[in-house]
Amino acid sequence: MSPDQLDSNPEYWNQIFCSTHMDDGTPICRACHRLKASHVTYIELGDGREICQDCCGSAILDTKSFESLVRKCHEFYKSMNMEIDNDIPFFLVDSSEMAKLTIQIDQDNPFETTYQGNWGIIIHEQRPVVNIITSSSRIGNRMTVIKKPSEPNNGSMLSIAVLFGFTEALTGAILVHEMMHVWLRLQDIEPLELKLEEGICQVISRRWLDWYESNVVETDTETTKQSDSKRGEFLRNLLRIYKLTLELDSSFDYGEGFREAQRATSQFGLQSTIQYIITNERLPL
Repeated sequence: MSPDQLDSNPEYWNQIFCSTHMDDGTPICRACHRLKASHVTYIELGDGREICQDCCGSAILDTKSFESLVRKCHEFYKSMNMEIDNDIPFFLVDSSEMAKLTIQIDQDNPFETTYQGNWGIIIHEQRPVVNIITSSSRIGNRMTVIKKPSEPNNGSMLSIAVLFGFTEALTGAILVHEMMHVWLRLQDIEPLELKLEEGICQVISRRWLDWYESNVVETDTETTKQSDSKRGEFLRNLLRIYKLTLELDSSFDYGEGFREAQRATSQFGLQSTIQYIITNERLPL
């Protein structure tokens, strides 16, 4: 999921703005990518990113919300009969920690550098100590976080780190994408051609957004008061933006890779397509 693609499409929110605001320093919410209106308060995440009040309401900012989301992601994989080892460690990190991990992993395995601006990353084998976010607190319009070192390696050869501060829906899309890389490695599959592997991982992200809408947003909407209907409408619009971002992505490996993999799964089904990829290291024709 590309930040650049979202940045170029704020009109999806029906915003009326002068095009100069796209590059004049006007703040943009890094979760929904709406340009900041003069009367709206945005929250600084402490690393140059800002998010709007709406997105902050479902942002992943601490261990408790992150662990709850990881459980949802495991439930999503279980719904596809593709369960992943619950012992795989997941880390919530800030931008500085993600940058350090990226440098370390780039030196060891360039394949795992992520197109999505390092929103999520796979850590291989003997992982370094990771400074993970445990909690956060808002002081005025700024979010501060508390971090602690991760536990020593418990024997797991793979782990996943994701960037904090995005909405639950978007963080989940990043997580399930990275989990698909892990799932393939757990099938003893060596890294596939980049467009093929990233494409099928993006298909999983797209399916997560549908699953999340049906199993989280719609369920929550049915059980909440009428006064919360605007919240449900916002979340549905947010998911629409994320889906369009995947579908319209202009990049070769992630965008074209997604569209090719999506066509294959539409024609042959997800499980058949994945099994064909595992056997033949290409998409079915």
